[in-house]
Amino acid sequence: TITIVSLCQYYFHSTRNFFLPPRAGTGAGGRFFLFFQTNLNWKLVKFEETGGEITIPKELVEAAKAYVIQFKDDGSFDGYTSANEIKGSYTSNMATGKIELKLEQQTQVADILYGDFEKIYLDNLFKRVYSYSQSDDGLYLYFNKNSYLKYQAK
Repeated sequence: TITIVSLCQYYFHSTRNFFLPPRAGTGAGGRFFLFFQTNLNWKLVKFEETGGEITIPKELVEAAKAYVIQFKDDGSFDGYTSANEIKGSYTSNMATGKIELKLEQQTQVADILYGDFEKIYLDNLFKRVYSYSQSDDGLYLYFNKNSYLKYQAK
């Protein structure tokens, strides 16, 4: 089961000076999720950086395994970039919306077509992401006030 709240979560966060980024936590139905769902394949669908969207190459959007991450109940995750497999651990705090991801293993296949995009993605995912939210329209990992990686369950 999924616990859903609306105004209560906003009040909870706003009274603790917690930064809830724009569009975070509300989907088309206006529902908040107190936690993100684990054991799902989350596919990167949007990469928003302050000042504009970073284009995800069409081939990567259409590829079944590229830029997919799965968070597991035991605090581990695994996933794929365009050419490499990633594994690690994460800690999250549903009361604050904070998340920390630690990369522990990565294959080292050189990607001559999408290597620059992969580097930008991994740098943001593992060096800058600090909070998350999940709503009806996806999982958001934030790395700045108006910057996030958006995933949809696949």
